[in-house]
Amino acid sequence: MIDAQSNVVRTLPCPGCETIAALDGSAVALTQLEVDSNNPATGLFTSKIVRIDLSSTASPTILNTGLPDTYIAVRLVGEAEGSALAANGDLTEVSFRGGPERMYIVSASKPSAEFGTSEGNTAVEQITGTTVGSVRLAVLSGAYAFACTTASIVTLYDPQTRLVTHTSTAAIIPDSDLPTNGRGPGEHGMAMRDLWWDSSGTLHAMVQAWTCTSPNDDYSNQLVQQSQWKLNSDNRWEQEDQENLLSIRRLSDRQRAIVTLAPSKPAERYGTLFLETSGRRKNLADKVYAIATPAV
Repeated sequence: MIDAQSNVVRTLPCPGCETIAALDGSAVALTQLEVDSNNPATGLFTSKIVRIDLSSTASPTILNTGLPDTYIAVRLVGEAEGSALAANGDLTEVSFRGGPERMYIVSASKPSAEFGTSEGNTAVEQITGTTVGSVRLAVLSGAYAFACTTASIVTLYDPQTRLVTHTSTAAIIPDSDLPTNGRGPGEHGMAMRDLWWDSSGTLHAMVQAWTCTSPNDDYSNQLVQQSQWKLNSDNRWEQEDQENLLSIRRLSDRQRAIVTLAPSKPAERYGTLFLETSGRRKNLADKVYAIATPAV
Protein backbone atom coordinates (compact mmCIF):
# COMPACT_ATOMS: atom_id res chain seq x y z
CA MET A 1 0.00 0.00 0.00
CA ILE A 2 1.32 3.44 -0.99
CA ASP A 3 0.23 6.78 0.47
CA ALA A 4 0.00 8.99 -2.61
CA GLN A 5 0.70 12.16 -0.58
CA SER A 6 3.57 11.03 1.62
CA ASN A 7 4.87 8.18 -0.62
CA VAL A 8 5.04 6.01 2.50
CA VAL A 9 4.90 2.31 1.63
CA ARG A 10 3.16 -0.12 4.01
CA THR A 11 3.27 -3.89 3.62
CA LEU A 12 0.92 -6.39 5.24
CA PRO A 13 1.12 -10.18 4.91
CA CYS A 14 -1.91 -11.62 3.12
CA PRO A 15 -1.29 -15.27 2.19
CA GLY A 16 -3.68 -16.60 -0.41
CA CYS A 17 -4.96 -13.12 -1.32
CA GLU A 18 -5.84 -12.61 -4.97
CA THR A 19 -8.44 -10.06 -6.15
CA ILE A 20 -9.09 -6.62 -4.64
CA ALA A 21 -11.92 -4.03 -4.65
CA ALA A 22 -12.71 -0.75 -2.92
CA LEU A 23 -15.09 -0.57 0.05
CA ASP A 24 -16.49 2.42 1.92
CA GLY A 25 -14.16 5.21 3.01
CA SER A 26 -10.49 4.29 2.81
CA ALA A 27 -11.02 0.53 3.10
CA VAL A 28 -10.38 -2.19 0.54
CA ALA A 29 -11.44 -5.82 0.36
CA LEU A 30 -9.33 -8.76 -0.77
CA THR A 31 -10.21 -12.39 -1.39
CA GLN A 32 -8.21 -14.84 0.73
CA LEU A 33 -8.41 -18.51 -0.19
CA GLU A 34 -7.94 -21.47 2.12
CA VAL A 35 -8.28 -25.16 1.34
CA ASP A 36 -10.62 -27.00 3.73
CA SER A 37 -8.05 -28.24 6.28
CA ASN A 38 -10.47 -30.78 7.75
CA ASN A 39 -11.09 -32.38 4.36
CA PRO A 40 -8.16 -31.44 2.08
CA ALA A 41 -8.96 -34.24 -0.38
CA THR A 42 -12.26 -32.57 -1.33
CA GLY A 43 -10.49 -29.60 -2.92
CA LEU A 44 -13.06 -27.21 -1.47
CA PHE A 45 -12.04 -23.57 -1.03
CA THR A 46 -13.09 -21.40 1.89
CA SER A 47 -13.29 -17.91 0.42
CA LYS A 48 -12.65 -15.29 3.07
CA ILE A 49 -12.99 -11.60 2.37
CA VAL A 50 -10.36 -9.55 4.20
CA ARG A 51 -11.01 -5.86 4.98
CA ILE A 52 -8.03 -3.51 5.27
CA ASP A 53 -8.35 0.16 6.27
CA LEU A 54 -5.62 1.99 4.37
CA SER A 55 -5.78 4.97 6.75
CA SER A 56 -5.17 2.86 9.85
CA THR A 57 -2.40 0.66 11.21
CA ALA A 58 -4.94 -1.78 12.62
CA SER A 59 -4.72 -5.41 11.58
CA PRO A 60 -6.91 -6.68 8.72
CA THR A 61 -10.32 -8.01 9.70
CA ILE A 62 -12.32 -10.91 8.23
CA LEU A 63 -15.77 -9.95 6.97
CA ASN A 64 -18.68 -12.20 7.87
CA THR A 65 -19.60 -12.81 4.24
CA GLY A 66 -21.54 -16.05 4.53
CA LEU A 67 -20.17 -17.13 1.13
CA PRO A 68 -20.45 -20.88 0.44
CA ASP A 69 -17.45 -23.19 0.22
CA THR A 70 -16.89 -24.04 -3.46
CA TYR A 71 -14.46 -25.80 -5.76
CA ILE A 72 -13.93 -22.54 -7.66
CA ALA A 73 -12.37 -19.52 -5.99
CA VAL A 74 -14.50 -16.42 -5.37
CA ARG A 75 -13.25 -13.36 -7.27
CA LEU A 76 -13.88 -9.67 -6.60
CA VAL A 77 -14.81 -8.17 -9.97
CA GLY A 78 -15.98 -4.65 -9.09
CA GLU A 79 -17.32 -2.26 -6.47
CA ALA A 80 -20.36 -0.02 -6.03
CA GLU A 81 -21.39 2.41 -3.32
CA GLY A 82 -18.99 1.10 -0.69
CA SER A 83 -19.59 -2.59 -1.37
CA ALA A 84 -17.47 -5.12 -3.22
CA LEU A 85 -19.00 -7.24 -5.99
CA ALA A 86 -17.96 -10.89 -6.17
CA ALA A 87 -18.53 -13.83 -8.52
CA ASN A 88 -17.89 -17.56 -8.47
CA GLY A 89 -19.20 -20.69 -10.15
CA ASP A 90 -20.32 -24.15 -9.18
CA LEU A 91 -18.11 -26.89 -10.63
CA THR A 92 -21.18 -28.94 -11.55
CA GLU A 93 -22.66 -26.08 -13.60
CA VAL A 94 -19.89 -23.99 -15.16
CA SER A 95 -18.44 -24.55 -18.62
CA PHE A 96 -14.74 -24.84 -19.37
CA ARG A 97 -14.81 -21.08 -20.06
CA GLY A 98 -15.77 -20.34 -16.44
CA GLY A 99 -19.44 -19.45 -16.57
CA PRO A 100 -22.19 -18.98 -15.69
CA GLU A 101 -21.40 -17.66 -12.21
CA ARG A 102 -23.34 -16.66 -9.12
CA MET A 103 -22.83 -13.04 -8.09
CA TYR A 104 -22.77 -11.43 -4.64
CA ILE A 105 -22.72 -8.02 -2.96
CA VAL A 106 -20.13 -8.00 -0.15
CA SER A 107 -20.31 -5.23 2.48
CA ALA A 108 -18.51 -4.60 5.75
CA SER A 109 -21.70 -4.47 7.83
CA LYS A 110 -23.80 -7.51 6.85
CA PRO A 111 -23.54 -10.98 5.26
CA SER A 112 -23.17 -11.21 1.52
CA ALA A 113 -26.28 -11.18 -0.64
CA GLU A 114 -26.55 -13.12 -3.89
CA PHE A 115 -28.18 -10.96 -6.57
CA GLY A 116 -28.22 -13.18 -9.65
CA THR A 117 -26.55 -15.59 -12.05
CA SER A 118 -24.52 -14.32 -14.99
CA GLU A 119 -25.51 -14.85 -18.62
CA GLY A 120 -23.49 -16.81 -21.19
CA ASN A 121 -20.79 -19.41 -20.65
CA THR A 122 -17.73 -17.34 -19.73
CA ALA A 123 -16.56 -16.02 -16.38
CA VAL A 124 -17.74 -12.56 -15.34
CA GLU A 125 -15.26 -9.93 -16.52
CA GLN A 126 -16.60 -6.84 -14.74
CA ILE A 127 -19.47 -5.60 -12.57
CA THR A 128 -20.10 -1.89 -12.09
CA GLY A 129 -23.00 -0.15 -10.36
CA THR A 130 -24.95 3.09 -10.12
CA THR A 131 -27.59 4.45 -7.73
CA VAL A 132 -28.82 7.22 -10.07
CA GLY A 133 -32.59 6.71 -10.43
CA SER A 134 -32.41 3.21 -8.94
CA VAL A 135 -29.77 0.70 -7.93
CA ARG A 136 -28.48 -1.03 -11.07
CA LEU A 137 -25.55 -3.37 -11.52
CA ALA A 138 -24.15 -3.87 -15.03
CA VAL A 139 -22.52 -7.29 -15.52
CA LEU A 140 -20.13 -8.03 -18.39
CA SER A 141 -19.88 -11.70 -19.38
CA GLY A 142 -19.87 -13.51 -22.69
CA ALA A 143 -20.89 -16.34 -25.02
CA TYR A 144 -17.96 -18.32 -26.42
CA ALA A 145 -18.28 -20.71 -29.37
CA PHE A 146 -14.88 -20.65 -31.08
CA ALA A 147 -11.78 -18.43 -31.02
CA CYS A 148 -13.32 -15.93 -33.43
CA THR A 149 -17.06 -16.34 -32.85
CA THR A 150 -17.34 -15.02 -29.33
CA ALA A 151 -19.60 -12.25 -28.07
CA SER A 152 -19.81 -10.09 -24.97
CA ILE A 153 -23.04 -9.87 -23.00
CA VAL A 154 -24.05 -6.92 -20.80
CA THR A 155 -26.96 -7.54 -18.43
CA LEU A 156 -28.48 -5.16 -15.86
CA TYR A 157 -29.50 -6.41 -12.41
CA ASP A 158 -31.57 -4.67 -9.74
CA PRO A 159 -30.39 -6.32 -6.48
CA GLN A 160 -33.45 -5.07 -4.57
CA THR A 161 -36.24 -6.20 -6.91
CA ARG A 162 -34.19 -9.00 -8.59
CA LEU A 163 -35.25 -7.58 -11.97
CA VAL A 164 -32.94 -8.65 -14.82
CA THR A 165 -32.74 -6.48 -17.96
CA HIS A 166 -31.09 -7.68 -21.15
CA THR A 167 -29.38 -5.15 -23.43
CA SER A 168 -29.47 -5.23 -27.23
CA THR A 169 -26.34 -5.13 -29.39
CA ALA A 170 -28.29 -5.25 -32.68
CA ALA A 171 -26.82 -1.90 -33.77
CA ILE A 172 -23.34 -3.45 -33.54
CA ILE A 173 -23.95 -6.94 -34.98
CA PRO A 174 -27.26 -8.63 -35.94
CA ASP A 175 -28.30 -10.99 -33.16
CA SER A 176 -28.59 -13.87 -35.64
CA ASP A 177 -24.87 -13.58 -36.47
CA LEU A 178 -23.63 -13.92 -32.89
CA PRO A 179 -22.95 -17.10 -30.88
CA THR A 180 -25.38 -17.81 -28.05
CA ASN A 181 -24.30 -19.61 -24.89
CA GLY A 182 -21.39 -21.26 -26.64
CA ARG A 183 -23.36 -22.35 -29.73
CA GLY A 184 -22.36 -21.19 -33.19
CA PRO A 185 -22.03 -20.92 -35.96
CA GLY A 186 -22.14 -17.11 -35.99
CA GLU A 187 -20.41 -15.08 -38.69
CA HIS A 188 -19.08 -12.36 -36.43
CA GLY A 189 -17.45 -11.73 -33.08
CA MET A 190 -17.93 -8.80 -30.73
CA ALA A 191 -16.20 -7.57 -27.57
CA MET A 192 -17.39 -5.00 -25.05
CA ARG A 193 -14.80 -3.71 -22.58
CA ASP A 194 -14.38 -1.10 -19.87
CA LEU A 195 -17.96 -0.51 -18.67
CA TRP A 196 -18.62 2.71 -16.73
CA TRP A 197 -21.57 4.80 -15.52
CA ASP A 198 -21.62 8.60 -15.75
CA SER A 199 -23.21 10.95 -13.20
CA SER A 200 -26.53 10.97 -15.09
CA GLY A 201 -26.87 7.20 -14.78
CA THR A 202 -25.96 6.38 -18.40
CA LEU A 203 -23.89 3.26 -19.02
CA HIS A 204 -20.96 3.43 -21.46
CA ALA A 205 -18.60 0.84 -22.95
CA MET A 206 -15.83 0.42 -25.47
CA VAL A 207 -17.01 -1.86 -28.29
CA GLN A 208 -15.22 -3.75 -31.06
CA ALA A 209 -16.61 -6.16 -33.70
CA TRP A 210 -15.10 -8.30 -36.46
CA THR A 211 -16.02 -10.71 -39.26
CA CYS A 212 -15.16 -14.42 -39.02
CA THR A 213 -14.45 -16.25 -42.27
CA SER A 214 -13.53 -19.35 -40.25
CA PRO A 215 -14.02 -20.30 -36.56
CA ASN A 216 -10.35 -19.72 -35.71
CA ASP A 217 -9.83 -16.36 -37.42
CA ASP A 218 -7.97 -13.66 -35.55
CA TYR A 219 -9.59 -10.25 -35.01
CA SER A 220 -7.88 -8.43 -37.90
CA ASN A 221 -10.95 -8.36 -40.17
CA GLN A 222 -12.50 -5.38 -38.34
CA LEU A 223 -16.18 -4.56 -38.79
CA VAL A 224 -16.40 -1.98 -35.99
CA GLN A 225 -13.20 -0.40 -34.68
CA GLN A 226 -13.00 -0.22 -30.90
CA SER A 227 -14.93 2.93 -30.06
CA GLN A 228 -17.24 4.49 -27.47
CA TRP A 229 -20.87 3.36 -27.21
CA LYS A 230 -23.66 4.05 -24.71
CA LEU A 231 -26.84 2.33 -23.58
CA ASN A 232 -29.95 4.35 -24.49
CA SER A 233 -33.27 4.52 -22.65
CA ASP A 234 -34.57 1.52 -24.66
CA ASN A 235 -31.63 -0.59 -23.39
CA ARG A 236 -30.08 -0.63 -26.86
CA TRP A 237 -26.42 0.14 -27.50
CA GLU A 238 -25.69 3.10 -29.78
CA GLN A 239 -22.38 4.56 -30.96
CA GLU A 240 -21.19 7.82 -29.39
CA ASP A 241 -17.85 8.32 -31.13
CA GLN A 242 -16.19 6.55 -34.07
CA GLU A 243 -12.59 7.27 -33.04
CA ASN A 244 -10.53 4.11 -32.47
CA LEU A 245 -9.78 4.28 -28.72
CA LEU A 246 -8.85 1.94 -25.90
CA SER A 247 -10.61 4.01 -23.22
CA ILE A 248 -12.13 7.43 -22.58
CA ARG A 249 -13.52 9.35 -19.57
CA ARG A 250 -15.09 12.80 -19.40
CA LEU A 251 -13.48 14.91 -16.65
CA SER A 252 -15.48 18.14 -17.17
CA ASP A 253 -17.35 20.01 -19.90
CA ARG A 254 -13.97 20.88 -21.45
CA GLN A 255 -11.72 17.98 -20.54
CA ARG A 256 -11.48 14.28 -21.34
CA ALA A 257 -8.93 11.58 -20.52
CA ILE A 258 -8.31 9.49 -23.65
CA VAL A 259 -6.24 6.36 -24.29
CA THR A 260 -5.54 5.93 -28.01
CA LEU A 261 -4.66 2.64 -29.72
CA ALA A 262 -1.63 2.26 -31.97
CA PRO A 263 -3.07 1.79 -35.53
CA SER A 264 -0.20 -0.53 -36.47
CA LYS A 265 -0.85 -2.84 -33.49
CA PRO A 266 -4.64 -3.19 -33.07
CA ALA A 267 -4.35 -6.41 -31.06
CA GLU A 268 -2.31 -4.83 -28.26
CA ARG A 269 -4.43 -3.89 -25.27
CA TYR A 270 -2.54 -0.75 -24.26
CA GLY A 271 -2.10 2.71 -25.70
CA THR A 272 -1.12 6.34 -25.08
CA LEU A 273 -2.89 8.46 -22.45
CA PHE A 274 -3.80 12.01 -23.44
CA LEU A 275 -5.46 14.85 -21.54
CA GLU A 276 -7.77 16.59 -24.00
CA THR A 277 -8.75 20.19 -23.19
CA SER A 278 -11.11 21.95 -25.61
CA GLY A 279 -10.01 19.60 -28.39
CA ARG A 280 -6.26 19.96 -27.79
CA ARG A 281 -4.38 16.89 -26.52
CA LYS A 282 -1.39 16.61 -24.20
CA ASN A 283 0.55 13.34 -23.99
CA LEU A 284 0.65 12.11 -20.38
CA ALA A 285 1.87 8.51 -20.50
CA ASP A 286 2.61 5.54 -22.78
CA LYS A 287 1.67 1.86 -22.48
CA VAL A 288 -1.49 2.59 -20.46
CA TYR A 289 -3.84 -0.39 -20.01
CA ALA A 290 -6.76 1.20 -18.11
CA ILE A 291 -7.95 4.42 -16.51
CA ALA A 292 -10.51 5.13 -13.77
CA THR A 293 -12.06 8.48 -12.79
CA PRO A 294 -15.04 9.70 -10.70
CA ALA A 295 -18.37 9.75 -12.55
CA VAL A 296 -18.98 13.05 -14.38
